[in-house]
Amino acid sequence: MTKQNRDLETRVQAERPVAQWAPPETLPQPNEREGWSHRYVRTSTLGVSDPMNISAKRREGFEPVKAEDYPEL
Repeated sequence: MTKQNRDLETRVQAERPVAQWAPPETLPQPNEREGWSHRYVRTSTLGVSDPMNISAKRREGFEPVKAEDYPEL
């Protein structure tokens, strides 16, 4: 049995299709209200509460809204 030189062997690599980046839009957006800017604020990560993040956002001026005010969500 004769061996071929490895330089003569070629390996065809499968090319993956290039995926286009798209911004994540998994969270629903509330209907726009004049004078309001809506943002989601993290309250927990992996089931662990994050009160420091909530406190920091409240100090920055964010105010929580009631779910009843946004029936579209």
